[in-house]
Amino acid sequence: MKGIYWRPKNVSRNVLLLIALMSIGGVAAVELLQVKVKQDYYGPKKRAAKLMETGMEHLRNLRQSIGVPLDFENDPTGSGMIGSPMSVLTSNTGYLESKQATVNPNFAAVAVHLLKKAGVQEGDVIAVGFSGSFPALNLAVLCAAETLKLNPIIISSAAASEWGANISGFTWLEMEGYLQKVGFTKFGSSAASMGGHGDRGLGMSKEGKEILRKTIEARNIPLLNHRQIEEGIEQRQAVYEKMAQERPIKAYVNVGGGVISVGTSAARRFFRPGLNRRLPPGASEMESMMVRFARADVPVIHFTKIKSLCDKYGLLYPLTAKPQVGQGNIFYNVEYNLYLTGAVLFVLLLCLWLLVRLNLGHRFAARSSRRGGEVPEPMV
Repeated sequence: MKGIYWRPKNVSRNVLLLIALMSIGGVAAVELLQVKVKQDYYGPKKRAAKLMETGMEHLRNLRQSIGVPLDFENDPTGSGMIGSPMSVLTSNTGYLESKQATVNPNFAAVAVHLLKKAGVQEGDVIAVGFSGSFPALNLAVLCAAETLKLNPIIISSAAASEWGANISGFTWLEMEGYLQKVGFTKFGSSAASMGGHGDRGLGMSKEGKEILRKTIEARNIPLLNHRQIEEGIEQRQAVYEKMAQERPIKAYVNVGGGVISVGTSAARRFFRPGLNRRLPPGASEMESMMVRFARADVPVIHFTKIKSLCDKYGLLYPLTAKPQVGQGNIFYNVEYNLYLTGAVLFVLLLCLWLLVRLNLGHRFAARSSRRGGEVPEPMV
């Protein structure tokens, strides 16, 4: 037997309005009450960033001890790691805002993130190409290697672009040596090149090249000297293989735009900033250390296009104030609260079921109508 019940032809406007308001309130709650979730490898990232902060303090002390004052106009955070616009050690043009952005200790967390994403494990050997143009990024990679207990084989380029490590007595090789001397790190360059154009300091003054040559000699490491780029690549490859002692190299890290490491200007466009797991299409015809490692299926980490890296990992660009360790989405990711989202969805579905399916809204309206003398329309 069919039951007889009362039901309106359409859901009332008041019920629809109520449902709409509840839905808007639920969406607003979900959007406004998002939560911060720790990213992968949060602990090592935090330790590496703190270590880099300490390393920067050591280097600031070194700069002041050799009588080079801090330049707060061009180095607003007082890091001491921003060089001069021009000196006899300057090899190329550079961008001040990019150099400023790198003096952020949280870049060490980025280095940890990229190395872990590349699949390295404690004790692994990695090959590293440093440039004097970005001493702060060099320090970031060193701190990441120390934190993850890796074994980096480092080859450095001594010259620097504008605003890099281009101050005599305060080049990257001298920074590195000082960090070893004070016990901050046990890692240092196994060899070095002049850097700059052609990786041979082409276009630099005789005075500048002589200073770089003496700096390399003082570090008691081999000077890689070559006439052709291919020869320079072979020299670096030989150093990496000798120092690895038949252990597999699990990643290659490049800092800056050194021609031996990155390749010619035509080759630079193929590798994106950050992690490159495979040889990019079109790069196979080029020659550089990055291409060689990628061709051998070794992950390549490329520190270049600083603004792009800052945007991706939530670091400040430009950097105008001293950042705190732990800032940026490299540490935390803002996500929706899944419990709140589920609760809002449940409540909305329950209300829809009660107000529409069971007609509670109409029944309340019907009672009010009967009190007012009106009778709802019958339906079977």
